[in-house]
Amino acid sequence: MKIPFLIFLLSLSITGCTMVKKNKEVPLILNAKLYHSYTNLNKTLALKRTPLLFSGGREVDNCRTYDKLTLEKNIDESLYNQQIKSEYLVCDALEILSKSTLEYHKIDDNPKFGKELLSRLDLRSFPSSLNRKSRGKFHTLKMLYPNQASSSNNIVELQTKKWNFSLDIVAVTYVNNNSDPDLIVWVSDESKTGNYKGYSTIVVYDVNKPGLLKASIFPSYLH
Repeated sequence: MKIPFLIFLLSLSITGCTMVKKNKEVPLILNAKLYHSYTNLNKTLALKRTPLLFSGGREVDNCRTYDKLTLEKNIDESLYNQQIKSEYLVCDALEILSKSTLEYHKIDDNPKFGKELLSRLDLRSFPSSLNRKSRGKFHTLKMLYPNQASSSNNIVELQTKKWNFSLDIVAVTYVNNNSDPDLIVWVSDESKTGNYKGYSTIVVYDVNKPGLLKASIFPSYLH
């Protein structure tokens, strides 16, 4: 009877070690599309996408070539090309996660950071259509649009007659070598009356610290 019991204890020990290791190695991904891409990484990186044009005439059609070229050249600014960029946001997020610390310190299993971005994200710290609207002390969504901007869990939205702006917090990780969590956020910036459409990935730093939150657009944070 003792031997089976010892085997049972040993199996629990092995299972426990595996779970701890998994928790340290798998980042906290809040977006279902990104989670599927992360857990099918090789397939995602090689997946053929709509060709995206960079300055100088070079094109990419998968995450692997996209990740390399974003460090060298800027994306062509034509409207059609900017729309295609939305297909590559997942590539941005996977590249950031690959260079992040995956050992988590103080993150809830179901964090809700939308409210923090609504009231504390400094719109002057990253490029968007709202960047130039920020003035004086009015430089967060809550300050600029107190009645039109809202948050729900990990999504922030601004809906006006002329504009659609959203922040989708897709993952929580550590990118700047401290114990304060950073957020990977997909930005959707669309005119309802014109042709402008912009999509980007930003990193919001140290979300647990008080005060305004700063962000950097991908891939500039890598430099």
